[in-house]
Amino acid sequence: MSDALLTQEEIDALLRAQVSKPKTGGFLSPEELDALREIGNIVMGSASTVLSMLVNRSVEIVVRDVKDGALRDVYGIKGGSNLILRITFTEGLSGESAIVLSEKGALLIADLMMGGDGSSLPGELNELYQSAVNEALSQMMGSMATTLSTLLGGKYVILPPSSERVVFESKPPLIKGLGEEDMVVCIIYSFKIGEDFEEEMLHVFPLDMAKAMVSKLLKRASEPEERPVVEQPERKGRVEAGEAPTPSVSKETPKVAAVEAKPVQFAPLQTVQAPSVPPKNINLILDIPLKVTVELGKTEMLIRDILNLGPGSIIELDKLAGEPVEVLVNGKPIARGEVVVIDENFGVRITDIISPRERLEKLT
Repeated sequence: MSDALLTQEEIDALLRAQVSKPKTGGFLSPEELDALREIGNIVMGSASTVLSMLVNRSVEIVVRDVKDGALRDVYGIKGGSNLILRITFTEGLSGESAIVLSEKGALLIADLMMGGDGSSLPGELNELYQSAVNEALSQMMGSMATTLSTLLGGKYVILPPSSERVVFESKPPLIKGLGEEDMVVCIIYSFKIGEDFEEEMLHVFPLDMAKAMVSKLLKRASEPEERPVVEQPERKGRVEAGEAPTPSVSKETPKVAAVEAKPVQFAPLQTVQAPSVPPKNINLILDIPLKVTVELGKTEMLIRDILNLGPGSIIELDKLAGEPVEVLVNGKPIARGEVVVIDENFGVRITDIISPRERLEKLT
């Protein structure tokens, strides 16, 4: 046999290499990718409205690109520390998807929800901040399920989402049961909060879930629009072609009673204060813990006086004995009270408090 010919073992090895070569993209047609783009824009449009109400800032989430390919390709889109939010469908769709948001974006959402301005964020997500951002994203996912029901038809139910802080360079598992070579669809969003923050947010689906959504959308679009049938009232008598029907006119002329006109007397306008009712979405953040501080008083001291302090030293405060103490929430005063002792513990009895609306404004 000539050296130019391949042996059967070499042919089999080449065939095995061809079969095992991972596929990259091309599983969805351009029409299917466009359908997913439309679904993403509509769904995240409603979710951004919910988030905007929570953080009291303008929020814009718009689809930038839609890609299909192996899961390993997703790890190259974002880097650094991120928050993964896993969403599990129990009705309407089957399976799990994942939203990937940078840790800085998650910290900003949590800080704005708790009344901050985003200027002094902690170094990393702590338990308090992660709890707040989970609440915000959970509300967004609830809006997403409602929008899917309207857009695709049927009922969609999502389990309470779970989140995890990960480093993308370590290639953490994004979706349960999927490996790096499994096919997924990734929707890349441009995510903006206010005027100063913008980043990329990812939404990753298994390929079969993405195809199911596209199929439902196309099926919904092909269904004929149902229009209500308006029944015409039965007409009595004969109407010739081209002749307009003549309405029946009663021969009896109705009697009109005499009406006496008088000038209108308006009562003087009075200023009515709006009721102190907090906004409806305040219920969304009622379970977030806040730091409550009681301030007995304060003073200013020179550095040399502070260095000379020791046991037994007395610091004179700016308040007289018996004056009410300040009650602060997150460093902002909301009430005054007097110090009391309850079972050998100090407490504060509230004597003066500002209105609920003013309290809410100070918290936000």
